[in-house]
Amino acid sequence: MECSCPITRCEGCEVAMRRVGGCMKTSGRACWVACLPPLPNFVLTKAAFWPPSREYFFYQESTVDGVVKRTKLKKANKASLNQSWLFGFDHPCYKPLNPKYIECFTIETRKQHYLACVLIRAPSKAPGYTLIYSHPNGSDLSDHFHGVPSLADIAKYLNADIVIYDYSGYGVSSGESNDKSIFADIEGVYQVSGKRYLEAWGIEPQTSRMRSARSTPELCP
Repeated sequence: MECSCPITRCEGCEVAMRRVGGCMKTSGRACWVACLPPLPNFVLTKAAFWPPSREYFFYQESTVDGVVKRTKLKKANKASLNQSWLFGFDHPCYKPLNPKYIECFTIETRKQHYLACVLIRAPSKAPGYTLIYSHPNGSDLSDHFHGVPSLADIAKYLNADIVIYDYSGYGVSSGESNDKSIFADIEGVYQVSGKRYLEAWGIEPQTSRMRSARSTPELCP
């Protein structure tokens, strides 16, 4: 997320160093994509998926003897299934999401990967339909709750519930990112989201994969 906190001199140096490090990381990744190993299938897979560093977590709160205890989930697993989670982000700029309209949960795909998912409810008691949003390859869940507009704003404007998820290997989701995993991810999210008034919304190749999974799931490898 973009930081709006006042920047001190030390923090300014840290920002500059991070930018230099980011340039070096990008150059190194380009070499890794093209050269290690230089086989077409490996190159395409590595070039297609760019998981960012995880900047968020799911958590639950419980009160024991008057003390609030927070249990964090940084990587989804089998034990995290069938539970409700809250969305956390360690940064002063972060404004907690309203749990009345936000539900975090995890699902298991047929590849036995565990995905982080978030349901954003429309303020209306009778939303017109549900959107499944597949985010760009270089982002994760945390990049789509703060912005202009945010997914919460879009859900309100369209009077629609929105389901967003992280692909295998992204954010809190477990597993490894590749074409076969993406098909299993989309199929799993589609199945738990229900089939009535369901629409696909995404950027880049994920939208076509979503529509393929929706119309002919038996063809998804």
